[in-house]
Amino acid sequence: MTYQTNQGNLANMTTIQETKRKKTFPLEIEEDLHKALKFKAIETDMTLHAYIIEALNARVREDSAAYSGESDGQTASTGDKP
Repeated sequence: MTYQTNQGNLANMTTIQETKRKKTFPLEIEEDLHKALKFKAIETDMTLHAYIIEALNARVREDSAAYSGESDGQTASTGDKP
């Protein structure tokens, strides 16, 4: 989900957010990483919270594509042996 500030996407984002359940958890990160994330958020005109959520979503989509995009017919292993 991309967080944008224009009115059309804001209305759509509100509708999406109202229908999805959310979880909250504390996140402890090193000061240098926090500073870097904050600068990246500012560069992209996003809040730190929105930037982190977008980065996590992008990473999950990227990893999901890697698992589902395998062309050799094998599926991702869960570590269980037959």
